Amino acid sequence: MKTMKIYDEPKLKRIPKRGPLFGAKSFLAMAVLACGIGLYTGPGMAAGETVKADDVQVVTVEKDQTVWDVARPIADAEGLDIREVVYQIQVNNNLDQDCTVRPGQQLVIRF
Repeated sequence: MKTMKIYDEPKLKRIPKRGPLFGAKSFLAMAVLACGIGLYTGPGMAAGETVKADDVQVVTVEKDQTVWDVARPIADAEGLDIREVVYQIQVNNNLDQDCTVRPGQQLVIRF
């Protein structure tokens, strides 16, 4: 004759109650506190900040001058890679891929 073993049902794990920081009331209180801090500090921070104006140079292209010729002294003075300066001139002045310029054209240079 065969015997069957009968096992007890597994005990359910008790989930601990949430602490006071995770209840619905405390969540609402934290949200109100966060908004209050934001309203208190927000306007003061914005009023104290200053925005630095762009350093803008306008250079007039001379005869037989290229963008690289314009960028070289600026890159040396600013301590930048000349390729970065050429790219900035290209972007700021909507130049084509070849960075074609003509004599008398004014180039805006921002840093």
